[in-house]
Formats: sequence, structure tokens, C-alpha cells
Amino acid sequence: VKVNSGGNALEFGADVGGKVLQIVSSTHETQETTSSTSFQDSSLSANITPSATSSKVICWVSGTQGTSGTASECFTTVFRDSTNLGSSTGVGYCYSNGGNTYTPISICVVDTPSSTSALTYRMKFRASGSAAQYVFAQATKATMILMEVSG
Repeated sequence: VKVNSGGNALEFGADVGGKVLQIVSSTHETQETTSSTSFQDSSLSANITPSATSSKVICWVSGTQGTSGTASECFTTVFRDSTNLGSSTGVGYCYSNGGNTYTPISICVVDTPSSTSALTYRMKFRASGSAAQYVFAQATKATMILMEVSG
């Protein structure tokens, strides 16, 4: 990075990373339910094909999740194909100590897939016990945005 000859703007070299190369988005707004303690597919997903193995993919998810029952939990995460980009407890979390509880989902993960193949990113969710857990609660609109950034 250098200041141009007029002294009023920055110039970037051709090899500077961090440029947005593409953006892909998807939405979903039908409530889904599980009582499984293993991560289950939701219908919110998006596909992207990185243009270089050095690229990063930023994945944002927004929406709502809910839980019902006493001492019940809902965990949400994002998978790239079969790889969990969160942890066994996910990235998003909702807890209820009785009755229905709804909270926003706000997930942002930065992935380095090292691939130029088509990739699928999908939000998944699971329960901590037998109580029903919800994503896209009350049929609110959820969004997934994938952004490829040059490495």
C-alpha cells in the first residue's frame, strides 16, 4: 500500500488479499423441529465454488431458534459439506427452563476450505434431550450469506 503521486489516495498492489470475489445468499422461512441429540440438517443452505485454494469463505447466518420444555437446549452450527465449522455444542445456543423460549441466531464463521470445488454450507441444529427444538421459529425468515474473500 502506498499513497498516490497526488497524495490524496491509497494505491494497492495487485497481490493484496482481502478482496470480495463473490457473494451468494439464500433464505428460508418454514419452522423446523428436532428432538435429536445429533446435528440435523435444516433447509437453510447455500453453495459456492471458490475461485482459488487460498480464498476464505465467510458464512453469516441470521434467523431465530427456539426451545421448549424444562432445562432444554437448542444448539445450532454451520457445516461445510460434512465438516462442522463450530463444535459439538455448536455456535448458536438457546436455553429454556420451562415454556417456549425464542432467541436470535447470529452465526459468523470464517472458513479456509482450500478448495476450488463446489461447496455446500448448511445450518444444522440439535437438542440436548427429548424436548422439541426449533429453528426458523414462528416461520420467521432466516438468511445465509456466503462471501468469498481472496487470500
